[in-house]
Amino acid sequence: MIRELNKTEDYPWKLLLNADPNQSLVEDYLKRGQVYVYEEQENILGVVVLMERSKNQYEVMNVSTDENHLRKGIARALLQHALTQLPKNEHLEVLVKTGDISIEAVKLYQSLGFEILETVKDYFVENYPEPIYEHGELLRNQVIMHMFL
Repeated sequence: MIRELNKTEDYPWKLLLNADPNQSLVEDYLKRGQVYVYEEQENILGVVVLMERSKNQYEVMNVSTDENHLRKGIARALLQHALTQLPKNEHLEVLVKTGDISIEAVKLYQSLGFEILETVKDYFVENYPEPIYEHGELLRNQVIMHMFL
């Protein structure tokens, strides 16, 4: 089941910080974002955070799935649900940013209709206090993707 997280509920911090280890940044966008969770038997197995940037632009700020439930379609279902919750404006742009070595994430976003807009060199090295590693490799560059609904 996918539902919006109530403002009185605790955030699924383990999932959120798995996708974005900068807690102060996550806390900031949680205040302004819509949080949707994927839940089975009262256990939150996935989360997506969507934030309005402007009248015609939203950004997917965080997508994470419990490590024991990967490759089961949870992230896809959360993203599809979140996109259906957006207003029906002409030329509504949705952004998502991820690491360039996050190949599975890039493929997922592309399968949903996102296209690569640009790559920001050394983004994660320059903007995060601690190095981030994925599959044993240092995460350096950010990929910005977008789609129009």
